[in-house]
Amino acid sequence: MASNPNHQTVHLNNRGVAYLEKGHLHKSFNLFRDALRSTMNQLRDTTAQEAAQPTPSSSSAAEGTKLWRVKGMKAFANSKAPSNRRVLGPSDFMFSQGVTLMEEAGAYSSNHMVDVTVRSSIVLFNLALIHHIKGLTESNSKYLIKAESFYIRSHKLLVDTGLELGRCGNPVIDFVSMALLNNAAQVGRELCHSELSQQQFRQLMQIATQINAASYGESSIAQFMEETKNDFLLNAIVLCDQSRAAAA
Repeated sequence: MASNPNHQTVHLNNRGVAYLEKGHLHKSFNLFRDALRSTMNQLRDTTAQEAAQPTPSSSSAAEGTKLWRVKGMKAFANSKAPSNRRVLGPSDFMFSQGVTLMEEAGAYSSNHMVDVTVRSSIVLFNLALIHHIKGLTESNSKYLIKAESFYIRSHKLLVDTGLELGRCGNPVIDFVSMALLNNAAQVGRELCHSELSQQQFRQLMQIATQINAASYGESSIAQFMEETKNDFLLNAIVLCDQSRAAAA
């Protein structure tokens, strides 16, 4: 058995992302489902042991920051490619690329509980994405309802960490928080959940307007996040206005 407790979750999740990129939705679903079981077990174990965990040192936080600056862009690989942005209309899109996980402990936070929670949120996002794509492809509301539920759970996990989304200093977390709210709001539009959809677009706008891309330090990440937040922000503003007009 691997000594790194993240290994199984990372292996399952990242294989799922690879199969998703090839269009093998069923294989991706099974892998993401198993990754979710793995990470939720780890989350329960972490919660039970939290009182015994030592307070992370400032050096561990610095190592985590260094890690995502070096490897974090892997999570965004090809994310601006048209194949990873499913166009739903003249001005709107859903983000349709799975998000990979980094194996190293502390990649998302020097706080172990927060680190594991973020990993769980990312796996839930990927599982939601599979249901979202299947729901659109097969015009099946059952999958869309599942997708909406998983997106909401993924967002709740990020909120429960206590991180200030948009200002947490980690671009992977800020990116995922925008992507999942964008997709959740899109599902809400498909299901005619107008009030919930508008609320999620507003939450997305709040996060996007707080992001200072230059704060991430690495120029390639800063450029990516600046472009991405503007895309999500424009999408949210246009569709929120359309939803309000339709409800009037």
